[in-house]
Amino acid sequence: MTTRIDQRRRGVTLIELLVVIGIIGALMALLLPAVISARHAARRAVCANNLKQIGLAVINYESQSNVFPPAHLGRASLNGACPFPADFSVFVRLLSQMEQQPVFDAVNFSMTSWDLSNLTIAGVGLSTLMCPSDFNVSMPMELPLSTPLVEDISLPPGRWQQQFASYGAVVGILDLSASMMNFGIVPGTSDTVVPGFDQYMKYHTGVIFPMGSTRLMEISDGTSHTLLFSEKASTTNGLSGCPSRWNCGDVINTLIYSLFPPSPSNRPKLAMAQASSLHPGGLNCSFADGSVRFVNNTIDSWAPLGMSYLLNYRATLISTNPFQCLAEVTPGARLGIWQALSTRAGGEIIDDNLY
Repeated sequence: MTTRIDQRRRGVTLIELLVVIGIIGALMALLLPAVISARHAARRAVCANNLKQIGLAVINYESQSNVFPPAHLGRASLNGACPFPADFSVFVRLLSQMEQQPVFDAVNFSMTSWDLSNLTIAGVGLSTLMCPSDFNVSMPMELPLSTPLVEDISLPPGRWQQQFASYGAVVGILDLSASMMNFGIVPGTSDTVVPGFDQYMKYHTGVIFPMGSTRLMEISDGTSHTLLFSEKASTTNGLSGCPSRWNCGDVINTLIYSLFPPSPSNRPKLAMAQASSLHPGGLNCSFADGSVRFVNNTIDSWAPLGMSYLLNYRATLISTNPFQCLAEVTPGARLGIWQALSTRAGGEIIDDNLY
């Protein structure tokens, strides 16, 4: 007698399938945050390295010239069509120290960043100036750009592009160069200087500022407690329709002041020139000693006095002949750590553990 053995394959039941799917889903739920976190950490590390290279370039510039580079020289161009100083950014002046000598040699310094002879420079993209988390910065735009703030030039035939930057020089608590428009001091040009404005620029509290020539000995707060550069996310700055052009030195593009805290959640027009980042929780900053540190968005910062942050700091040109200026923290305003880090000689005592 023979026994018949049922050799039919046993199928997977619906319950077993659901269990397997549940296990896979649980594993993905556990792994996905780790993968996202690793990506953010990698992007933050690349960003920090970018700022490290920029900071070292500034230190090399200072060692060669005995002064820190200016943020810009206040030049205007386009017969007054540009409502902001149109001189080159600090990044253009650092090209040689950033191993970009061919680009530096191609710059026509007798003209401005907006003039036709420098259109090619505007379209040069430098990876050192691009944070990988700032996802729009690596995407050049064709000129002219449609913005409510700046009129673009009439372009010659052809396709011309503009590249952008994710970083800006910290001029101090407030930028004072808006009143500089349509004036400049570049040798070899017909630009003129309003009497007293070069002295007025010295009231910026930072290291790199318009018409600046800061010496290392002037950073009495200590180089490790003084900001040089911070992130200025071109993506978030796009709310104005004016992302940060890497070659332009004005406050809309490559300058930062510390009037607002980092990455302010409420971004009025004044906040377009504030430090900002797409890294979770904070942003990378370069200091005058060459170090780069991650600063939390929750860093201690002053609160508005009354209805505006502007009431915390007063900067007024009283007269040009004789030159007289008032630039001071408003009595009653408590200077925050974020604002203190943006001063080169404020005399503040800062605990390293607080930022």
